[in-house]
Amino acid sequence: MHILGYSKIYRENEMIYAYSYIILSIIQKMPEDSVFCRLLERRLPVSGLERGQACHPERSEGSRSTDGEILRCAQDDRPSKCLRFLNVPFEQDFKKGETMDSYTTTQPVRTNGAVARSPYHLTEEQIRFFDENGYLVLRNWIPQDLLKRLQEAAEDWIETGLHVSEDDPDFEDYRFAQRPSGRVMFRVNYVHNKGQSASLELLGSPQVLAVAESLCGPNFVPTYESMVFKQEGDGAAIQWHQDAVHPRQYRIFNYDLYLDPSRADGGALHVIPKTQLQRQDICALTERWGWNPPGVITVEMEPGDVLLHDVMVVHGSEEVEGKALRRTIYYEFRAAEEILTDGPWDREWIDRRLRLVPLALRRYEQVYPDSEQFAWGISSEFRPQVSSDEQYELKVAHGVHSGGSFCSAGDRERR
Repeated sequence: MHILGYSKIYRENEMIYAYSYIILSIIQKMPEDSVFCRLLERRLPVSGLERGQACHPERSEGSRSTDGEILRCAQDDRPSKCLRFLNVPFEQDFKKGETMDSYTTTQPVRTNGAVARSPYHLTEEQIRFFDENGYLVLRNWIPQDLLKRLQEAAEDWIETGLHVSEDDPDFEDYRFAQRPSGRVMFRVNYVHNKGQSASLELLGSPQVLAVAESLCGPNFVPTYESMVFKQEGDGAAIQWHQDAVHPRQYRIFNYDLYLDPSRADGGALHVIPKTQLQRQDICALTERWGWNPPGVITVEMEPGDVLLHDVMVVHGSEEVEGKALRRTIYYEFRAAEEILTDGPWDREWIDRRLRLVPLALRRYEQVYPDSEQFAWGISSEFRPQVSSDEQYELKVAHGVHSGGSFCSAGDRERR
């Protein structure tokens, strides 16, 4: 019988661990059809403890108190009646095809201030859906003229990357991978300093910044900007993963703008809703379910559509026969307060990153003077002073990154 990782049962002190080990050792020796096992299956206490990978806290009907929580553990297909567990890290036991139920985080997500409403801010219903499911699709969100400029910019970024020389200071920003068909380019990092202003116009648009303010509050920070793509003929898989794992006191999300159609039969993104609430065991998920875990959805997109995804929601795309070019621009946003609390960057780095926003606002207004402009309401303590060297401001390297969750060959060996 497999007992949930009892090395994770305690958090407050070693005495709890010792008692838990003894109790679980006794349980293992009990007959599986005993009354005690049947009761225990439903009533493992979780007060002060951390839930196991296949368990979730459950409250008595009508109760709002965490003090009344019990640990409800998922069950696999084995006949064991005493502590049955799935070797997959979902928060609940699901029948295939069902939608996963949601559980709120242990602490309320902070947005740091009231948000002024506009046609481009998210509604309360949209924010609620995002918080519960870990993703949200915004259809036909980007104006056609800006979309066209971005598509043209993307063509230039790829062409430049394919011919960049090793002595170019931005050589490392163009990323390549070795596929069975040969060496292919798949990513461009730090797109703002790559000779095309369209990415900065996009950043300064209300279609982007109002969304960032809706989810991160007025002190949002643009933390990443890149383009990821699959060239025609490149159908390599992007394995299940979580982009970054964090304490979840604040929202961190990716803004994914699709420049080309993405179809189910052409490697469209798969998302497992409601997996964003904790670190997931990606190796266990992959080994048990492959590309068909319970509740998985396929996100088909059109040019100009935007996918918002929580950086902790599990997502990926399976290997397919490479078809047409598929390009996606990714911007990540975090609250300045979140970075100061959780890292991995410091106040100086936040200030440099925030200098991108006034540059982007000015560029968007220059190109689209008759369009609605975003009113930036950042707090005075974070408002940056922009230097006169715009080219210097356009690239703010990271140095370090927040750790994500994925399954590599090394992970499998350690399991």
